[in-house]
Amino acid sequence: MSDPATGLARSLRWWHLAFAGVPLAAFALTMAQESAPERRLAAGVLLALVPLCWLAFGRLSFARPRVGAAFAAVLILLAAAVIAIQPNAALLQSLVYPFVWVRSESTRAAVAWNAAVAVGVFAGLVVAYDGSVFAPAAITALSLAFSLAFGLWITRIAEWGEERARLLDELTAAQDRLAAANREQGTAAERERIARELHDTLAQSLTGLVITAQRASSPARTPQQLREDLALIESIARDALTEARAVVAANASVAVDGGLADAADRLAARFERETGIAVSAHVQARVPRELEVVLLRCAQEALANIRKHSGARAASLTIEEAPDGVVLTVEDDGRGLAAGMPESSPGFGIAGMRERLELVGGDVAVAPREGGGTRLTVRAPIAGEGRRTA
Repeated sequence: MSDPATGLARSLRWWHLAFAGVPLAAFALTMAQESAPERRLAAGVLLALVPLCWLAFGRLSFARPRVGAAFAAVLILLAAAVIAIQPNAALLQSLVYPFVWVRSESTRAAVAWNAAVAVGVFAGLVVAYDGSVFAPAAITALSLAFSLAFGLWITRIAEWGEERARLLDELTAAQDRLAAANREQGTAAERERIARELHDTLAQSLTGLVITAQRASSPARTPQQLREDLALIESIARDALTEARAVVAANASVAVDGGLADAADRLAARFERETGIAVSAHVQARVPRELEVVLLRCAQEALANIRKHSGARAASLTIEEAPDGVVLTVEDDGRGLAAGMPESSPGFGIAGMRERLELVGGDVAVAPREGGGTRLTVRAPIAGEGRRTA
């Protein structure tokens, strides 16, 4: 947003130029047409008073309304007087009409001031034409009509611009509020998903650890039972460590700077290093950056499920374009899942994946894989023109 003081200073520079140039042009025109030395002198003095009065106090018109009204009145009187001496000095109207319009605080006031200028110009022309009123009336009416038409047009454009600026500010504010609400909603949903994951994994394991440790501390436990308890504690702790790594892996950020294919390859390689499960990645799709992030997060979640539940030795990750959008397929050769199990078990992260996909109009499905294992399929539309090579 521009600084009002800067705008006023820029506007004043143009008014300085106008109050110097227009009286000078009117004086030159007067000198070219008037032969009587005394009339030349009188017209020159009156025209010189215009820029002098502007510099003396008229330049304060836009900051001080009362000063502006006084200067406008002086300007009308000077215009009437110089026109009475030399009608060609009516060129001064091109300065007076715009000035009184611009400095007015409302359209009604601007019209009233224009009427006052017209009265002054008419009076000066009547004197200049030795009492004739027909020509002065025609000239004044034409000048006033042009000034009103031009002023109302400019005012309408300014009001339209201000209205557009106001609507744009409101739209920007609404977009900012919506973006903030979406961020808050996304953050809350992500926190809820992580909390659910922790409850279903680490919290259960830690509860088992506490119960087993309490039982092992009982004086009635035999050495054999203590060894069994310690072995169980170790087993539960290992499971908890695996679950913790899975949660971290599912929520780690994935860089997509090199494109979707490179990001998928990095994700598969990291998963293979951490788990020993061989993962092949194949990407043949061009999607917008926002959808790339969604697909990669879904792939992360699917691999995290494989780590936690499948017992697989190998997996595959495929992203391909389809007639209705893009399809992500993650398969493994593990134990497989019973039909409907992901939906009934929030620990699999399907609910969080579905929530993320709903934001882009996509969906997810999980089914047994032919030959054993599980297949997870994500479908999402590719909206708009913003495709780029993965």
